[in-house]
Amino acid sequence: MMIQTSRFGGIEVDDQRFLNFPKGLLGFPDDREYALIQTGEDSAFYWMQAVHRPELAFVVCDPRCLSPTIASRLRAKTSLRSALPRPADRRSSSS
Repeated sequence: MMIQTSRFGGIEVDDQRFLNFPKGLLGFPDDREYALIQTGEDSAFYWMQAVHRPELAFVVCDPRCLSPTIASRLRAKTSLRSALPRPADRRSSSS
């Protein structure tokens, strides 16, 4: 798919590189579709480009490329978070 960016002009993005945030991102609730644009073949950094706003993009990276310690901490937090009951579950169990 071709998208427009303010940094690179029009670029073709592979369908596998799109992300959808149904509720948007904090501060950007209306921008729900983004494309990951790699900055270089060996780079851990990407542009997360808003599909419908050429001027909106964030620099993001895969933390596993930066530090194995960070990656293991993220896995631990993610597994802990997935084990916790959702807020709706807590309300219904305390009623």
